[in-house]
Amino acid sequence: MVRKIVLHKWHAFKTLSCLIILLGLLWQFGWIFSHVTIAKIVPFTYPEKYPSHSGRVQAVYYVQGKEYSDVYIRKSFNDRDSVFPLRYLNFAPQISRANTLLGNWGVIFTFWTVCFLILVIIFLRPDIFSKRDIIIIQNRKPYFEWRKNI
Repeated sequence: MVRKIVLHKWHAFKTLSCLIILLGLLWQFGWIFSHVTIAKIVPFTYPEKYPSHSGRVQAVYYVQGKEYSDVYIRKSFNDRDSVFPLRYLNFAPQISRANTLLGNWGVIFTFWTVCFLILVIIFLRPDIFSKRDIIIIQNRKPYFEWRKNI
């Protein structure tokens, strides 16, 4: 049995917008199961890769006695301090980010902004997606179809 979902312009915009929001929140869901530790800023291991004026710092942190190191954006915390709070994933402690608003949500806000700008451009321009165009989603090939109804 073939199931089809037919979306017109406004419904397609709302559906894609919701999918983008859900993707961002799904990414954040993994960080619910994370812990906070203190990281210490250290000199760069490879200074030629990140010059001192690059806006980045290298930090070392310890999880259960094992040392991890990563590079972070300098502006996400007070760079006068030699330590800062860091959030790492419980199941993958080598993945971490600064425990600040920018560190926790910066990537997601950037992703949402870029995706919404692309969506708005696609759906506002009548020569790209007119009022009579439809998107068909179905459970057989082609799974997604964009029909121009001129």
